Amino acid sequence: MSWLHDPMDVRCECGHSRRRHAHDLPWARSGGSHCLLELCPCEEFLPPVRTAKGTIIRRWRGTGVGKRVGSHLYLHGGHALEAIAKIKARDPDVGLRMELALAHRIKEFPAFRFRCVRLDLEWGYVRFDQAPDFDTAREPRVGWWLEVRHDGYVRKGESDAIWHHKWLWVKDGYPGFDVAASRAWSARYAPLIAGAPLGTRKGFEAQLEAAGLA
Repeated sequence: MSWLHDPMDVRCECGHSRRRHAHDLPWARSGGSHCLLELCPCEEFLPPVRTAKGTIIRRWRGTGVGKRVGSHLYLHGGHALEAIAKIKARDPDVGLRMELALAHRIKEFPAFRFRCVRLDLEWGYVRFDQAPDFDTAREPRVGWWLEVRHDGYVRKGESDAIWHHKWLWVKDGYPGFDVAASRAWSARYAPLIAGAPLGTRKGFEAQLEAAGLA
């Protein structure tokens, strides 16, 4: 058996280990993928999701998870501590502010239930989002939110705005919903709709209808 047919272990960033034949790796491709033993389901080994303009939709590489929009990073609350630790390593002041905001929320608002957070990468504010249908809705809504700052200043509110590409909020092993199916939905509609997906359910449904996807 030649070296081209010896299986190799490839470990992706999320920790999955998938045995692949050497000739199926990018630097040793020799045609066809029939010898592929097993493909990793993770984003690293999948074709990129692109918008109609060709922009790649991916998790923010600064933390390995989350959707970055401007100076805000949206992600599932279960990944918050890990993400803040990585942010703090890059920007100690902002990371410390986020840690203080987390501590203030625990002390002053222990009963506030949330599933997701929005991290302000410039000022270190943390918004805790109820996201009541995060696991069940294709495009979940924000719901009640609580924004806490490092100095103890607090804002509260409610929003019916919806989120897109919710698979960005979590890692591939998240058990709450089918991450691969959510990513596949993004790959289906993102190249077809005109402009950025709208943040209201009615507006987004109109975009899908115009693209022939409703």
